[in-house]
Amino acid sequence: MKSPINILVISIHISIFLVLGSCGKVVQKATSDSKKVPVFSLSIKVENIELGIEQKNKTATSNTPLLISPKTPSIFSYKYPIFLSLKGYSNNKAHDLAWGKAILKRNNKKEDLKSKPVLPTKNSTLNKVTTTYKGFMYDKKNISVTTAKQSQFDGKFNQSKKEWNFTTNNVKKTYDYYLSVIYTPSANYQMTIIDQAEVSSNKKIMLDTKLINTFKSLVFINAFRTLEFDQSYFNAIDILFDETFFNSLNYIFPKFNKKELAKKNPIFKASDPIIETCITLLELSMIDIKEAIAYINNLDKKFFTDSQKEILLDNIKQFEQTNS
Repeated sequence: MKSPINILVISIHISIFLVLGSCGKVVQKATSDSKKVPVFSLSIKVENIELGIEQKNKTATSNTPLLISPKTPSIFSYKYPIFLSLKGYSNNKAHDLAWGKAILKRNNKKEDLKSKPVLPTKNSTLNKVTTTYKGFMYDKKNISVTTAKQSQFDGKFNQSKKEWNFTTNNVKKTYDYYLSVIYTPSANYQMTIIDQAEVSSNKKIMLDTKLINTFKSLVFINAFRTLEFDQSYFNAIDILFDETFFNSLNYIFPKFNKKELAKKNPIFKASDPIIETCITLLELSMIDIKEAIAYINNLDKKFFTDSQKEILLDNIKQFEQTNS
């Protein structure tokens, strides 16, 4: 039989053990919270959704594997789903961060309207058809999404403005670059690339889907695969291939492979001589400005006209001044 003193000692030991254990849990939680990765939310607006009968672009034929974006008022239609992909780039690798599928469902509702006749005859009945569109969002597992969790997109469709507003939440701020791609099964697309500098100081980011951003994104994804890509290359893309240069091109965007786009984790690749020429110029600009200038002057006119070369030469000089 244990004495009261022994029982008291044992009780004290147990109490100390429990207190220390709970303190350990508090320290562990505090340490875990201090290492919490900062995140941000990213929003994308897709405008001018085609809701009526689609107008085929007369410039492009059925045999033309190209997307004539500068001339096309709308590249997205209610008839086809819109897919969204967000990728993060760091350490020469691309990572899938979020994915979503947006669908519009159309509903036609007939209403009977009675009109008063001018002559003394029976009232006539007119049929008025009201068409409404409702948007639905799904994730990779085809689960309906109303509020986006990490790796998901949610979306709201505004019928009067003919636009989608997409958002993905809890995107980690641990990547050097972020590429958003909005695309359809027919390989129409819009792309935007941003870097860590823009992400680091913001909790909410609204992406700009101008055509020039799609062009710069194409240069980026191809340069990232072929060059030892770093921030200096990213900055050079902004200076060398500015809006003045892009607008002078009347550029025809290449289409992605449809089979590749059908995958849940598509790899975006586009073969295009203009993009390849831009990447060569980008690389030379980082190595030797004089070589880059010589390369521009010797380019065949089938790539760039004399006026386009002048724009590039001016941009090269600006790039040199920025880095001097």
